[in-house]
Amino acid sequence: MLGIVPDVAQHPVDHLRRQGVRVSLNTDDPLLYGIDVAGEYALCAETFGWGRPELVAIARTSIESCFAEEGRRSHLLRELDAFVDAHGG
Repeated sequence: MLGIVPDVAQHPVDHLRRQGVRVSLNTDDPLLYGIDVAGEYALCAETFGWGRPELVAIARTSIESCFAEEGRRSHLLRELDAFVDAHGG
């Protein structure tokens, strides 16, 4: 979006993930850029061939790494686990 890489396929996020770096997907200004987090997940899944395990791991990292208080993070992780369980793990 910002022109730092020529296209999403050349973004280092997948290489970093495969090297064991914990990565997260997010948006800085969705209204300004016309993007949202769900769209970023879909774009990366399509571009890098990520399946459910990769997407769930990234979502988990996003929650674990956020600046929310511990109780809120725990609640979000439980919600993520419930969602994954309800949709075929």
